[in-house]
Amino acid sequence: MRLKKPSEFSLGVRHFAPVFVYAALQPICAHANSKAASVSPLSTNPASSAFLEKHSSSLSITPISSNDVKLRYVGSEGISKKSESPLAFSDAQPGFALKPMRRVSFGIGEVLPPVSVKRDIDDVPIVVLNDVNLVDLKVNATVKYGVSLFGGYLLNDRLAIGAGFASRQIVVKAVANTNNGEKLFSGQFRLTTTALNIGANFIAQKNKLRLGVATSVFSSNGITASIETPLASGPGAQSLNNNSSEAKLVFGDFIFGAELEANPLATLCADVIWKRADKSQKEFSLVDLQEKPKDVYDTVSIFANARYKAQEKQYAIAGLSYEPAPIGGGSKGASGKSGFGMKETALLYSGMGDLLPAWSVSLGLQYGDGLPTINDDEPAKPKSKRSKADQAIARRNERQDIWDRLTFSISLRYRRASLGIDETGELPAAYSQTRLQFPVSVQSTF
Repeated sequence: MRLKKPSEFSLGVRHFAPVFVYAALQPICAHANSKAASVSPLSTNPASSAFLEKHSSSLSITPISSNDVKLRYVGSEGISKKSESPLAFSDAQPGFALKPMRRVSFGIGEVLPPVSVKRDIDDVPIVVLNDVNLVDLKVNATVKYGVSLFGGYLLNDRLAIGAGFASRQIVVKAVANTNNGEKLFSGQFRLTTTALNIGANFIAQKNKLRLGVATSVFSSNGITASIETPLASGPGAQSLNNNSSEAKLVFGDFIFGAELEANPLATLCADVIWKRADKSQKEFSLVDLQEKPKDVYDTVSIFANARYKAQEKQYAIAGLSYEPAPIGGGSKGASGKSGFGMKETALLYSGMGDLLPAWSVSLGLQYGDGLPTINDDEPAKPKSKRSKADQAIARRNERQDIWDRLTFSISLRYRRASLGIDETGELPAAYSQTRLQFPVSVQSTF
């Protein structure tokens, strides 16, 4: 049993081993930093912002992205789609941190406005009772609210702690019709997520090694669904209408990161992210038209970055990552489990989801030395003890041009994912996804 290479798609799917996928876009940052250890105004580790010297901001977006998807079900022809993916909320990662006092920071990681986004997606492959249907999908996603707040406190010049809170609610309405106009299903989904995070950032060796750790003390993911479909009727379809479920986890994820200054020119960063799956999950399977337990697993993802100073304020950056997936292939029948299915396929094929397992590599350029931290220089003298020359220098620094306070990064990221589910799985098929992305990141003080 093994995962086939992309070139083996023409050989069919019966020999593909069950592997795991998860359809969810992740924000991409062009800066070569550690998610948990590097000092930043982002909420990934709420303690990191305490080391900032000034009010700071950060924004990462992916304005250009291509998405090449191939899939093939057992007994059917291969289907492929290549498209330019539009910029979405999930592609953006903003962050703002205020420093009212030297030891204290407050930040905003996300504020989503109450807006709606409509998309019409043609020829989405849907399998119902082992029959492949090409469906036209109309989706209307409305953001009800989205907010992320965090704060950090500097215990001493080497250790900071922090906490954060995040919550988001999105309502999605979807209608699927076959190519001849027959309604396959219509539904409304309300997704609510809430999380309470804590973290710590520690300078293990000054000007050499920084460590960071963060975890979600509590997280809740709830979904309320109401689906109408002519494919299911009677008692077995009751779980489709007004069905609510909520997954609550204590310490459901853990991220550990490190930032090492190998020499005055080179910096290495790495992160390990562990996520625990909620084994009590259930969902309605369109393959068997019944509710089944979800086939989910714990995962460990690895991210690594490097930054090399070529000239003053000019850096070459590079990154590698590997991400497994928490969703299994499932199994058929009433006593089986629901695996990678129609929900994940629709997200993947429409460009609103990513296939896992996957690896990626990125190369880019950075201009600017990054955000100033309290460890960069010795604490400034009190104004009363400054000479007139010192005060003049301080005033000039406060009036620095915005370009002198800006760090700008751009990179090219190649991401490759492939998946195979053999005939013991719920939905035997072969999947492949190739994404070419151009993320852009900006950091500045204000």
